[in-house]
Amino acid sequence: MYQDQIRSTVAFLIIIGHLAVFLAGLLLGVFGPLAGTDVIQIVVMALPVLGATAFAAINYILENEKGSQRLYKVSSAFATVTIAIPLCLFAAIFLIFYCSYIQVQGFGPDNMKVSLGGVETIFGSYLGAISTKLFGKIGSSAPLV
Repeated sequence: MYQDQIRSTVAFLIIIGHLAVFLAGLLLGVFGPLAGTDVIQIVVMALPVLGATAFAAINYILENEKGSQRLYKVSSAFATVTIAIPLCLFAAIFLIFYCSYIQVQGFGPDNMKVSLGGVETIFGSYLGAISTKLFGKIGSSAPLV
């Protein structure tokens, strides 16, 4: 895969995945055991990672309005890690939601929020590690090569 393909794939996964987290959180509030404040807290917990990814992706698009180049081919290990980590993290989030929905013993709304906060912290760390590599530094016209 080429760097621009990885960039697009990762941005798409994170943005669509976090929109799915919002939807799942809202559905847990409507059909599940969560109260209104719990749903709002879930949405607020997912906003920083979604906002950072969306900002980086949109900033890159605006800075490179003439079109992207293929740049260079990335290693299969880089491609696998940058795509597999968000998929695993989303699987963990939806497992947390599922456990909350079926009301696993000892896994109430507070435990769910703590678990979700931990996964989102890992997500933020992951985004921090790959952001500059995929989207470049803020204010620069091209990603680091």
